[in-house]
Amino acid sequence: MSSLVSKLLKTLFPSQDGRLLCVGLDASGRTSWLYLKVLGQVVTTIPTIGFNVETVKHSDCSMTIWDVGGCDKIRPLWRHYFQETHGLVVFVDSNDRDRMNEVRNEIQALVEAPELRDAFYLVIANKQDLPNAMPPREVSERLQLPQIMASRLWTCLPGELGNEQLMNAHFDWISSALRHAFDKAKQTQGPSGAHVVAAPSSFADAPTPATSTAAVGPSSDGLGSVSSSGSSRGLDVLERWLQVEDEPDDEFIRKLEDYSLDSWDHRTHLRLAWLYLTRLGRREGLARIHSTIRAFIEHSPLTARRSGTTYHETMTYFWAHMVHFAISSLRVPAGGPLGRKGW
Repeated sequence: MSSLVSKLLKTLFPSQDGRLLCVGLDASGRTSWLYLKVLGQVVTTIPTIGFNVETVKHSDCSMTIWDVGGCDKIRPLWRHYFQETHGLVVFVDSNDRDRMNEVRNEIQALVEAPELRDAFYLVIANKQDLPNAMPPREVSERLQLPQIMASRLWTCLPGELGNEQLMNAHFDWISSALRHAFDKAKQTQGPSGAHVVAAPSSFADAPTPATSTAAVGPSSDGLGSVSSSGSSRGLDVLERWLQVEDEPDDEFIRKLEDYSLDSWDHRTHLRLAWLYLTRLGRREGLARIHSTIRAFIEHSPLTARRSGTTYHETMTYFWAHMVHFAISSLRVPAGGPLGRKGW
């Protein structure tokens, strides 16, 4: 029966380039997110009974997104949508602590599905605008995502109702993962030249993510303010960064940790994230990034002289994950230098 339903869905709604499955428990915000992208505005939604399907374009990627209902009676039907899925967008209500175990069990079941063994996963810690929402790092830990996902391509990013910046950041990440799938597909074309899209096989094979306008970085003179389509301004910023002659990494870390750095901009944030993640690994590196940035802003004379310099946990978490994505895609060894290729 499952195979018959899948074939029928494929006939009625043939995939166009990328195919995504959008799931989550009821009231997690999936449908609002999808139609914010499609319509550019927040729409009033009702619980999804069945599915919504839309084809959207972002950057140079086209993708068909299946938004499937999340109430407990509908979840067993998710499996009918698994075939030929390249990636999953899993929504989590960050304010709903009581159902975290239920969410974890559903994610575990998705990961164990044979049809999804090569799919990538974007977990959205949604409703960050609510006062008691858990930050993405806590959501990731509560769901045991590092253990469940293992070597798969995945990340956990923040989400808020109606926040187009964060939504665009999600689609930047998805587009990067899909581009990797399309690149691999070129190697799997048959004799007739038919285009067969293969999903990414591991986190280590993932591409460098596109630069995002969605998450505003610590400085307006950084890649956080550059269009994801690659504007000339973005290239100018990158060229300036490449011309900077850095002090040795150990000296940079020493100055960072004794609050004597004379520069606190977007480039500095990316460099410290790279160094901590390559030296300490994902888990310890993320913790060190957060604690060090928080301490530097609190104690440095440089930040004390600036108005409006604050620690933003959500944005810090987002950029740290983007740096980790780049490290994995470049297969940088432990302690590997940033260098021109990294920038």
